[in-house]
Amino acid sequence: MTNEKDIPDQTKGSSKDIQEVAHCKTPDEAHWLFNQGRYKLLNVNNWNEWCGNGADFCLMDETGEHLEGVANVGDFIRIDIPGPGSNEGMGYDWVKIVDIKDGDDLFTMTVKPASDPNAETNDTTHFFDKDASSTFEVSLHDNDVLAAVHGRNEKPNTEVRNFFDKIRNFVVGKTAIAGFANLQWNRLVKGVLDRD
Repeated sequence: MTNEKDIPDQTKGSSKDIQEVAHCKTPDEAHWLFNQGRYKLLNVNNWNEWCGNGADFCLMDETGEHLEGVANVGDFIRIDIPGPGSNEGMGYDWVKIVDIKDGDDLFTMTVKPASDPNAETNDTTHFFDKDASSTFEVSLHDNDVLAAVHGRNEKPNTEVRNFFDKIRNFVVGKTAIAGFANLQWNRLVKGVLDRD
């Protein structure tokens, strides 16, 4: 499992750690699966294939334009969750990739709630507030490969000007904290380790 220093500190709100482990027959097989997992996490536009129905993820640049290829620090992820979207985010929730660590046996990518790059304000357009984070991990442990999502400081984003968004973020944030988002992340970590 990832070292705690690779995950933002938990200081408020809720946290979650969702993980799945794949056992491989040989170190070579495990190394192959680890590299596949890294590739899958970097290819945000394909997350929908690996985590099934639910939220829709799209990699975007700093101007809000769709990006092809692999994710980089500074890129945005536009998220379309089922149900009503954010008014400020033009119907979407937004996160920014703030850190990527890519080693021989550990890959992590951390995202934080962000504003819509096309918005006129800098208001965070996500149901969690700006201090929340999600760290996506794939790591190699001898013949085992672990995939995980680590959520930290998850607190509904009610510090917004738009009244509809304030209510929507409170309801969606509380629902996510209560476990609804876990279904999505469970599908993602299983998809990252899928050998098909």
